[in-house]
Amino acid sequence: MNEKCSHCNGTGVEPVWNNKPGSAFYKQVIDCLNENAGTSYRYKSKSVKSLIDARFAEGWTKFEDYKLVIEKKCHEWYGCGVMERYLRPKTLFSPKFNEYHGQQWAPTPGQTRRYKQGRDTL
Repeated sequence: MNEKCSHCNGTGVEPVWNNKPGSAFYKQVIDCLNENAGTSYRYKSKSVKSLIDARFAEGWTKFEDYKLVIEKKCHEWYGCGVMERYLRPKTLFSPKFNEYHGQQWAPTPGQTRRYKQGRDTL
């Protein structure tokens, strides 16, 4: 007997409530930022959720869009003393999200993720 989960209706995808993402979406986005930028932001923070909620309400409902912005800006700003401090939710998920998303970007092979530990590029 294959029972459906009452929470996700058997799809394995957390439902969207009131045009807001679920906690799994917040976690996925912030985990991506933390991994790429070497940061340690908390996905349960009200300020982080409100920034993501605002972009979600504008139609940015796919994780891949957030990942793209994170990777673009990490590639551009990581290691630059002046700009590296802006690798944070307040900047990346601001009303400039659309501008960051549409920015031209051609990463060189192997340069899509960066880590603060040792400043290595994978």
